[in-house]
Amino acid sequence: MKKRSESEKKERTRIRGILKRQSVSEICASPGYQTHEQLWQIVRKLPTDFVPYGQVTREMICDCSCGCRWFRVLAGRRGQDWGVCANQQSPRAGLLTFEHQGCLEYERSPESSGEGVQ
Repeated sequence: MKKRSESEKKERTRIRGILKRQSVSEICASPGYQTHEQLWQIVRKLPTDFVPYGQVTREMICDCSCGCRWFRVLAGRRGQDWGVCANQQSPRAGLLTFEHQGCLEYERSPESSGEGVQ
């Protein structure tokens, strides 16, 4: 039988403590476990976002979910819906962004338009 080191024992005890917590929100408070609803509590909504998040009417302009070259997705499952805008020209630059909030600075990514990346 393999003997466990003291640090392994402490880590296993710590993990058991986390799993035994009564409140799910205690686990969700740790980095990397934010829920969709928790992200909505901290996201900044701007007038330049598309309706219903802001005041801009969406016509022929795509939103971030359509392959905007500036939309950087979050790691993990939240990256399916959430990211950060990296376009300095956008009012959403550097902000947590839901993929459908969008802005008028949309630019199609070369990968999504079929062009080669250089």
